[in-house]
Amino acid sequence: MNHLLINAGKTKEMNHLLINAGKTKEMNHLLINAGKTKEMNHLLINAGKTKEMNHLLINAGKTKEMNHLLINAGKTKEMNHLLINVRKTKEMNHLLINVRKTKEMNHLLINVRKTKEMNHLLINVRKTKEMNHLLINVRKTKEMNHLLINAGKTKEMNHLLINAGKTKEMNHLLINAGKTKEMNHLLINVRKTKEMNHLLINVRKTKEMNHLLINTYCWALQTYCWALQTYCWALQTYCWALQTYCWALQTYCWALQTYCWALQTYCWALQTYCWALQTYCWALQGPTVVALQTYCWALQTYCWALQTYCWALQT
Repeated sequence: MNHLLINAGKTKEMNHLLINAGKTKEMNHLLINAGKTKEMNHLLINAGKTKEMNHLLINAGKTKEMNHLLINAGKTKEMNHLLINVRKTKEMNHLLINVRKTKEMNHLLINVRKTKEMNHLLINVRKTKEMNHLLINVRKTKEMNHLLINAGKTKEMNHLLINAGKTKEMNHLLINAGKTKEMNHLLINVRKTKEMNHLLINVRKTKEMNHLLINTYCWALQTYCWALQTYCWALQTYCWALQTYCWALQTYCWALQTYCWALQTYCWALQTYCWALQTYCWALQGPTVVALQTYCWALQTYCWALQTYCWALQT
């Protein structure tokens, strides 16, 4: 769409944008080489500054500048002269609602000869909300650029400017412009060309701005990826440390188990020794028996204590 509205230095693309009328010769006489110097003077003069207006409307090899002249008019009064003479104020008010001054908007869209054809040109846009943003809230260049320039949908834009393919409807767009007086009202009386140029021209670096925003997004995404990678490395290191800790804990458990088994074996040996002494004491049945018996009971108690300790460690 940028190629359609902006870089329209090529006659073929410009013809499709404004004409599609099937009659290139007639359209050329309508807007450019009218053959009648007096009528063309009336078309382009009376703008307050003849020299600036000529550069604004004649050197139209730059569609971008022409778009800025006719589209992004920040002042309602200038916009009034752009779309004058619509017959039915009530219907056109719905097209261009919420303009601050209703009285001025009436003059903007009054007295167009064929309301029905004009309605098809400017009304039957699928989405009223989009049409309102297109023709009303033109004070913000950024919004207007997104609406008319960077339109991702060529089909909708064709319906907005052409209602394409029908020569009859395109003729109604330019209102059988055999009469220079009506055409004068369409394009004359832009009082402050210089201010309008500053308001609507400096979109020349939209592509560079897009690249700047895209590069910024890429840098942010790259930074996020680096941060995520760093987080993954940290998490991996943590997992390795945790694994090492688990291995160390397992080794400690195995060592503790081995110690418990050794202690258990020692307890069994003491227990066997105590049973042997007990048996010996029963065999003797003499004065030494009491001492040995006491000794055996002490060893027995010691073995029970060791057994309890082993069970506690085992637990």
